[in-house]
Amino acid sequence: MEEKKVTMALILMLVLGFGMVVTTLSKGEANGECIDEQPLVIHCVYYLASTSTSKPPAPAFCCEGVAAMFHNANTTQRKRTACKCLQKNAAFFHFDPEKVKRLPQDCNISSYFPIDPRENCDSIP
Repeated sequence: MEEKKVTMALILMLVLGFGMVVTTLSKGEANGECIDEQPLVIHCVYYLASTSTSKPPAPAFCCEGVAAMFHNANTTQRKRTACKCLQKNAAFFHFDPEKVKRLPQDCNISSYFPIDPRENCDSIP
């Protein structure tokens, strides 16, 4: 019974997280600036915002979002936009900066640019 409650709580958090992502889009995001990054944020919000002291693996659907983001960030401008969107969402959702930084490694994905919430996005080549 307790396991069922925990599962339902996790599902509820994911649904609420998705709703927050969708309803908090800024004008720039609505115009397409952060559209490519939304799969990462939507699928990874619970994992990246979790304060658990255990180190569970990144969920597969989260890693698929990371892969999609890197695939779409194929120009300097798109890399910088992705970085800025991640920073904005990291601050809003209180993502653990270390989890964000090591997400490509946790997902076994070669990163084409750093995804550190503390990175100067305009310095990405």
